[in-house]
Amino acid sequence: MAFHDHRRAAKRRHLEIQSKRGAAQRAKVYRRLLELAERTADYVEAALPKVAAAGAEWAPAWTEEACGYNDLLVRVADQARRRVFDGETMPAKKKVASLFEPHMDIIRKGGRSTHYGHKVNFATGRSGLVLEAVVEDGNPADSARCLPMLHEATDRRSTMSMLSLFREIFPGVPQNPVERNAAGTTIPH
Repeated sequence: MAFHDHRRAAKRRHLEIQSKRGAAQRAKVYRRLLELAERTADYVEAALPKVAAAGAEWAPAWTEEACGYNDLLVRVADQARRRVFDGETMPAKKKVASLFEPHMDIIRKGGRSTHYGHKVNFATGRSGLVLEAVVEDGNPADSARCLPMLHEATDRRSTMSMLSLFREIFPGVPQNPVERNAAGTTIPH
């Protein structure tokens, strides 16, 4: 089975894409990079029956892992093709940002910068002790999560500091007085 390692060429194309000015010049380089990706996917497809026929102990695990990476590679190539050549935009939820961490989220910070990973919200006490941590799904707006996090922290712990923080952050928002939290503790006003 013929195989050629395209990693160096792919890295070179990646650097070229970053240095090219203009969409037309970048598109030419993207086309070459996508050709390398397709060849690599073809190598995997050609290797699958041969590995299965070998009957080695590691063959099923390798086949499963190779198929997973190959599927991701095909998705990333399709995503790039649609974005670069067809001008489509995709929602962040549907994008694959990494072959090795496909579950990773794309997090935009107010249009300033892009981060990759998972958004985590923490609620801490005065001492800095983490009282609550929530790993968010996707990239919900901080403003959309602030009130629910404050309410959850208040319900669970009756922390007056959380209530005062709420009043300090949102002074113009009318406060709906609650006599007792979910735990039954009286909340003074």
